Parts: sequence; C-alpha cells; structure tokens
Amino acid sequence: PLGLLPEVSGGKDQFGMHRYQWEGGGYASFEPHGNDVSVDYLKRGSSAPRGSGGEMLARSMRAAGIQRPAALVAPNILQKAAKSNDVIERSLRSAAESLGGTVTRVTSGVDADKHWMKVEISYNSSGCP
Repeated sequence: PLGLLPEVSGGKDQFGMHRYQWEGGGYASFEPHGNDVSVDYLKRGSSAPRGSGGEMLARSMRAAGIQRPAALVAPNILQKAAKSNDVIERSLRSAAESLGGTVTRVTSGVDADKHWMKVEISYNSSGCP
C-alpha cells in the first residue's frame, strides 16, 4: 500500500528516550510509560511518502522492541498548522493499525496550554498482528 519505506535506525539516548531516524530527515522520539507509549516527536521526512508517518512510528517502535502498546499518547501537540491535531490523530491511528491493533477510543484536550491526545488500542486475542 505505501510502497517501499526507508529503513529505521536508532536507539535510546542519554535520557532514556527512544530516538529513531530514517533517510530524508524523518525521525520519531518516544518512550514507554507502563503499557502506553508517549510520542514526543514525529517527522515524516522527505524520503517517506505522504501519509506514512504512522507506519514509520510503528516501525521505530518495533525496532525498539515495543510490539503491542495499550495506547499511544501525544502529550504536547504543537499547533504548527490549523489541523495539527487531525494530522497527529491520523498518524497515531495509522501507527496503531500498523502494529496490528484496532483503535478503540480517542481522547484529547488542552491542559496548561498544551494540546494532548490519547489513542487507545486493542488487539485480537490470537496474538497475531
């Protein structure tokens, strides 16, 4: 569906944050919190096709050994464009589906002037993605 996507590479930084990058300037940074994953930053970059940011995030999480998070959380969505929240929701939904999950609930809000979003995920019981 998305064609050939660039390979991801990376690991944990000195602060314990997972940072993965790929050709074209794209990268993802995230960290697990219990069964959830907090997504700090996601940039698709020029070599990954439009609409593939979520798949690149999923590939980065798999490379970090994260297979089936219960939720993906964006704690501080920067309002760079009029539809920043929509873009992030599409990316988080895409990442959840790329990990073999189904989005069961999306919540969002603004706390202390920070826009946030939580995408909750369920997986089928067979253990297959």
